[in-house]
Amino acid sequence: MTSESASERNGNQEFRIRGTRLFIWSVLVIFLVTALLKLMASTQSAGMLDEKDFLFPFLSRRQFLVVGGLLEIGYIALLWKVRSTRFALELVVWMSAVLSGYRGILHVYGDGAPCSCLGFYWGYVGSNVALGLILWCLIGSIAFSLGEYFSTQRSESPLRV
Repeated sequence: MTSESASERNGNQEFRIRGTRLFIWSVLVIFLVTALLKLMASTQSAGMLDEKDFLFPFLSRRQFLVVGGLLEIGYIALLWKVRSTRFALELVVWMSAVLSGYRGILHVYGDGAPCSCLGFYWGYVGSNVALGLILWCLIGSIAFSLGEYFSTQRSESPLRV
């Protein structure tokens, strides 16, 4: 194997690692902002905040926003403490899948109201922004997880060409 291909491989690996770290940082920022927006939205005086949540009828929407914001802050702390890139990516896949599933169930079973997770004054724009952020986290985490998986498989392979 030539030294050029080995240095090229090291450069590709360094690029992949930097890209993964940048992605995880973007996820941390996204969830920090959405957690703060959820907590701020819960203090609004909109009457719909006192209605029951569609999937969790034992909570009002206000309570659900507070619980969601606090859970996201806990998730951020966990993601911040994790030292394994692979585990961090798995956490992002998991959280993004949970949020996507919740929104998907609401959409399928008839709650066609815009997502209130970024506040009630944003309406459908906020709902679309939230959907875009969830998709960024979900698709990005799957893509980076696959990159981690295949780069690990290649480096552990007994046969190198």
